[in-house]
Amino acid sequence: VESVDSSDNNVFTDYILTELVKVANDESTLVRTALATELARLSETAERFLSTAAWSSKSLKDSEQAVLQSVFQEMISRLLTDQVNDVRRALLDSRVSDLCAFLGRHKTHDVILSHIVTFLNDKCDFELRACFFDNIVPIAAFLGPIDSLVLRPLLQQGLWDADEFVIHRALSAFTTFTELNFLESSLMLDLAAEAMPLLGHPSPWIRQALVAFVVLLSSQLRLADSHCRLVPLVQPHLTREIHLLTPDLILE
Repeated sequence: VESVDSSDNNVFTDYILTELVKVANDESTLVRTALATELARLSETAERFLSTAAWSSKSLKDSEQAVLQSVFQEMISRLLTDQVNDVRRALLDSRVSDLCAFLGRHKTHDVILSHIVTFLNDKCDFELRACFFDNIVPIAAFLGPIDSLVLRPLLQQGLWDADEFVIHRALSAFTTFTELNFLESSLMLDLAAEAMPLLGHPSPWIRQALVAFVVLLSSQLRLADSHCRLVPLVQPHLTREIHLLTPDLILE
């Protein structure tokens, strides 16, 4: 659809979305998962219809936009609190950054971030906890600078997790945050200090993920900070003294 007549301006709000809201409460897990998987694309299509429609006034368009966001917000909240974790994961793993852009910063914080924090409390599903770390970077990047007091304990939980898969995902998130230069260096050094005992972890995946994080962090720091603050954190966990932080030296 390339253009929308004024008579069809309300096709989403009055027809399509009224049915989709019912689907969000469907008794079938497969149906709810399908909706969660496609919700970002549906929001994109709904917004495109809104932008291509012929509006008699800007206030009318803004009103329709508010209705769209309200209905999608309701569906997102419903799916993120679904009793079946597959549905919750499907929503996050399907273009969550597009959903953030559709909702805007304020609602992304109140609806998406506030709900996914609860994923970390599910002690029975390691994949759900890992899903949090897989998606926290694009969400945080969209929201902009987040108070480190809020983000720090969430990231720390990944290091303390009982499952190796979750620890690995948390370290990967650390590395991506470092690549984006998103968090303050002091916070990253604190996280590195807490993560460093994992250099002795029996899992090679975890050791390699931690080394990748440390080496990247070293490259982002000033030379003095790397030698005076980061190297002393690494050295106690090595069998011999090193002066350069490279993957081969640390792993050897």
